[in-house]
Amino acid sequence: MRRTSVRNALICLGVAMGIVVAFSGKSLAAELYVPGDYPTVQSAINAAQPGDTVLVDAGVYNEYIFLKSGVTVQGSGADQTKIVLGVTALNVHDSVVSGFTIGGSYGVWNWAASPIIVNNIVTALYEGIGNRGGSSPTITNNIIISKPNYFGIRSLDSTPTITNNVIVRGRAGIVNIGSPSTITNNIIAYNVLGGIVNMNSASQITYNGFWSNGADILNYSSNPTVADNIYEDPLFVDPNNSDYHLQEDSPCIDAGTNEAPGLSEKDLDGNPRIVDGDGDSVTVVDMGVYEFMVPTIPATVDIDPDILNLKSRGRWITVYTELPEGYSVEDIDLDTVALTQADGKAIEPPIHVTGPQEVGDHDGDEVADLMVKFDRSEVQAALEAGEEVKITVSGELYDGISFEGGDAIRVK
Repeated sequence: MRRTSVRNALICLGVAMGIVVAFSGKSLAAELYVPGDYPTVQSAINAAQPGDTVLVDAGVYNEYIFLKSGVTVQGSGADQTKIVLGVTALNVHDSVVSGFTIGGSYGVWNWAASPIIVNNIVTALYEGIGNRGGSSPTITNNIIISKPNYFGIRSLDSTPTITNNVIVRGRAGIVNIGSPSTITNNIIAYNVLGGIVNMNSASQITYNGFWSNGADILNYSSNPTVADNIYEDPLFVDPNNSDYHLQEDSPCIDAGTNEAPGLSEKDLDGNPRIVDGDGDSVTVVDMGVYEFMVPTIPATVDIDPDILNLKSRGRWITVYTELPEGYSVEDIDLDTVALTQADGKAIEPPIHVTGPQEVGDHDGDEVADLMVKFDRSEVQAALEAGEEVKITVSGELYDGISFEGGDAIRVK
């Protein structure tokens, strides 16, 4: 009996150790830094395991890199980090390349691959993004600038998803050859031959903006689905100098679809992707790489009391907010109103309204104001005794437009 018990105990221990090994054998995601940990981007990719992220500092990297399945390669921003010779994905899946300017003869070359290509500026000599051999990449939030004799995106026997890009100045913006592509929310402009050229391709072409192409859509033995596109000047801020932000009266504002496949949560600037840019109280994504951001409304704020005693046991801090002419305090979304800064430093977390609210005219200037109350103990905990401190109040209207204002109080 004793020998049997010992043997059984050893078996159980072995099983338990096997379980531990099995779980510990699954490596945790790591971050590999270039050039901090590795001298080149490719050496970091080679060392990475699926789930890892290669983080690349700003700079110019005179490399041609090969992606690896399951590995994210993240630059410090498309305007700060450049891969000179290009990117290739050969039979690669679940990989991401983001935050680079990508040059080379072919910017990104995919063969039997499905990478996510997001938040880049692609300025290749011949072909911005090439898809071959059954590739199915997701191409989102990229500016793709081609040469007049070449192509922005060209696909052969592939199924790319192309969402919210700006594709400009090529011979053709997008060429599909036997490639039923899903093309949504893009702005395709200034392409010599055509915006999109379909050859034996039943593509889905919806909610795109076309402008100043030789022809907007050319079909050869193709019957694509074409719907909800616009054919107007997108009113870029400065296209001659590659500034593809939208002017405030651009027809591309709120003209996309929120159901676009591959839609990113943020635009190329890192701003929220879906906001109400045209002020109609409906939040709809814009076409192109940049969401139009409505300027913040300056608010007039009065905080009571003017002197805050940190030892006080009072219950509330009262804030009165007025908006400029053309806006109504009745349109303020109370859930968004918060004390967000003290002398320019963030209050973390922001302090939100917890007390009564009322619309009135407390200062008798015949301009309506919103009165809200904040928990005094929360405010006191966020401040220190000293001289005057300016408290910033922020919030949004129901249509997504932001407002901000501040008032100086003394803390003792």
